Amino acid sequence: MERYSRVFYINDNFYLDNSPVIILAGAILKDNSTDELIGQLKLKSLSNKKIESVEIELELYDSSGKKQEKKVRHEFLDLNISRNEEFGSNEAIKLPYENSKSFKVNIKKVIFSDGESWNNKKAYYKLEEQESLNSILKTDELKYFKKTYGIYSEYIPIKQKNIWLCSCGTINYDDEEECYFCKINKNDILNIDFEKVKQDSRAFKEKSKRTIIVSIMVITMLSLLLFVTGVIIPNKNYQDAKKLIEEQQYSKALKKLNKLPRNYKDTSEILKKCYISYAEQLIEEDKYEEAIDTYEKMDELDIIDFLDKQKYVTTTTYKYASYLESIEKYDEAYQKYAKVYNVYPYTGEDDLWWIEIRMSICAEGYIEQHNNSTDVKTYDYLLRLLKDPNLSHNSIAYKDYLSTYKRLYNVSCEVVINSEENDTSSAPTKIRRNGTDENSKLYFHYKVTSNIPNGKANLKTEYETYDDDDYFKYWGTEDEDRPEEISVPIGEWQLEKVESSSDWHRLVIYNDDIGEEICSSNEVHIVNN
Repeated sequence: MERYSRVFYINDNFYLDNSPVIILAGAILKDNSTDELIGQLKLKSLSNKKIESVEIELELYDSSGKKQEKKVRHEFLDLNISRNEEFGSNEAIKLPYENSKSFKVNIKKVIFSDGESWNNKKAYYKLEEQESLNSILKTDELKYFKKTYGIYSEYIPIKQKNIWLCSCGTINYDDEEECYFCKINKNDILNIDFEKVKQDSRAFKEKSKRTIIVSIMVITMLSLLLFVTGVIIPNKNYQDAKKLIEEQQYSKALKKLNKLPRNYKDTSEILKKCYISYAEQLIEEDKYEEAIDTYEKMDELDIIDFLDKQKYVTTTTYKYASYLESIEKYDEAYQKYAKVYNVYPYTGEDDLWWIEIRMSICAEGYIEQHNNSTDVKTYDYLLRLLKDPNLSHNSIAYKDYLSTYKRLYNVSCEVVINSEENDTSSAPTKIRRNGTDENSKLYFHYKVTSNIPNGKANLKTEYETYDDDDYFKYWGTEDEDRPEEISVPIGEWQLEKVESSSDWHRLVIYNDDIGEEICSSNEVHIVNN
């Protein structure tokens, strides 16, 4: 026994003037395992705006046609429905009675994606059913009609109140001059003279017979042409390509091969080998970017496995980096090495540690070429070298980098502590607490001077405070576990505020690029009034 049986069914279109939704069908189904009834609806959007939700109302009737007391309200939510899309048929609407035999449907509210809504209190009416075109046209006449008015034509077009129904079955509003779906002109389709269609169909049929004879002659000529283009010319291109490959003229050979169908003899295999040979030739000529483009082209043509392509590209990029390093284009070489490093595991002869060495050498080479404090990249490369976790701070290399950094950027600072927010000059060693307030507000003022090219210095601040019983050290002014880097404008006073009940205070400023202390305030003693 089937789980559901049909109690009621409507298959007519119901509509209301200017409604954004049309009712296509509806049904009542009985769950044979529980005797419960559920309703189903099939709706379609007529709106040019996307529909987000629809609220409907069902008016229920028993077997005698008597209206039942409870009306059912249901919402179709989260729809995102565009025009001509159908919805609702996969959603069950639970009905309150077990003896409902029919219903009437009304669309109460439609909400659109832009937040606007359409509200309704009127009843929907049944639309006139469209008749099929094959009820008035024969097979040949219908074919001619579709050829003239569109392949989707199935129905006799009609106009009803403020809508018109196209021959493709699409419902359009009266002010729409062409069908939303098939784009045919409204006046053309609504004013069709079907008798003329039949006459034109017969004339077209006679003309087609005469055309057949000419077509046979054309087919004969085409067959000869196809033999030339499908056999003779491909074979010539194939043979020419093989000869060009023997002569190592790979670029010309590729042009010939790309004219051939991929399934012509062993074209795919030869094409792949030719592309690889061409790329290797370009590498020998130091044309690395063109070689990489050649491997990418193979990927686009789907004649190379992605991982194989990645291997070729990575190997070529490494060779390109080595070439750039050899002609002292250190910045470009560094970027190429970095690209190889980022797609490790590297498939060439060298390991990651060697690529790291090459990158460091390129950074050093760039710094030597641009040994001045105005070049941003010089600063960036120095930082990368100084912060290399594999480089010992006791090594000669690190000390050389540090010496260059200090010579170029000369980072220094001033720092004072006082009780005034806008005072950057007073640096008292003793401050009295204000009244009976146990806490006193302190202001830490500091200014950095340097030749760093981006106009900002990377710092860490350490705040020390203690009294007779305890000693505390804070990174920053808020959190003792915050040794985080801060970037401050060079040549401008910075301000940090703290409230503390401790007796002694001091601020220390570190250059975070190299981890060294660059200045500190006097020790300030807070005393009671």
